[in-house]
Amino acid sequence: MAFGDSNVTVQMSNGTPVLTAGCCGNIVIQQGFGAGSSTYQLTNTSDDAAGNTASAIDAKTGAVVASWDSNAGSGGIWLQRASPTVGAAQKVPIPSQYGTGAPLIVAGRDAGPGVFAAYPADHGPTTHVRLLRYGGGSVAVGSVKRLRAAVSSVATSLDGRLWVVWAGEINGHGITAFTRSNKAVTRFEPIQTRRFTWAQLFTLSGDGRLGPLDLLMSGTPDVKTGPLVQGIYYARLLPELSATIGSTSLGKGKFKLNAKVTDAGDAVSGATVSAKGQSKTTTATGSAKLTISGSAGGDVRVTVTHPGYRSLKIRIKL
Repeated sequence: MAFGDSNVTVQMSNGTPVLTAGCCGNIVIQQGFGAGSSTYQLTNTSDDAAGNTASAIDAKTGAVVASWDSNAGSGGIWLQRASPTVGAAQKVPIPSQYGTGAPLIVAGRDAGPGVFAAYPADHGPTTHVRLLRYGGGSVAVGSVKRLRAAVSSVATSLDGRLWVVWAGEINGHGITAFTRSNKAVTRFEPIQTRRFTWAQLFTLSGDGRLGPLDLLMSGTPDVKTGPLVQGIYYARLLPELSATIGSTSLGKGKFKLNAKVTDAGDAVSGATVSAKGQSKTTTATGSAKLTISGSAGGDVRVTVTHPGYRSLKIRIKL
């Protein structure tokens, strides 16, 4: 069967390849390869011209969940369990102003249940991004002031975490925002931003199973010289730590620093906390204590490092 320019995805569900493909205005599912493979239609005539498929797998159950859009009525984007059995269709509450021009990227976790999709929850001058779980509720991801998301995506990371990334413009400059969840997918790291300016940006997708987000961006960069070249571009983005640091005077110009290092609220062990030539490594609870010299009311710069994370620098007063 020829699918032309339609998206074709494949997931391994308990050892069986499951394909999703758009054909003739419908979404078709195939379980297995070769003659005799089970093939059935996920959508029906009420969906009108359905397309823009993507899929992901629930690591706990092996269920494949597909995302797709429908032109029926006012249109919409949907999530639906496609295999091993067909589940209920769940509409993604994206404001109608965004339209359905690109696939809604979905992702499962490397450990733990759920298939998730990031979506813009409003259409104001600042986009507030939320993360929706198929069959469940949603959690707020965050926003960047004056950044309206044109494209959003989600990607699998380590230890049950998920990356969320979205892109748009602020004052004519292309901005990509990104963050990573905790292991329970209930909280997120501080949002980071990078400037990538595009003449057109179609999709964002990636994978974070190595820790960093290996991000693929499909579009046409806006360059000052030379031709505009459409293609798929790559960036590697590192997660960011958070730290709370308090100081206690020990007298005679000595101070104890008490640091707590976290990743989206989860304690981080093995991080190095350094200040004024002294360093300590965080324990399993993310804690580190070090003694430094200084003056009451003086500023001290504390640096927190850990392999695979961006370095964090904090100024505190003693």
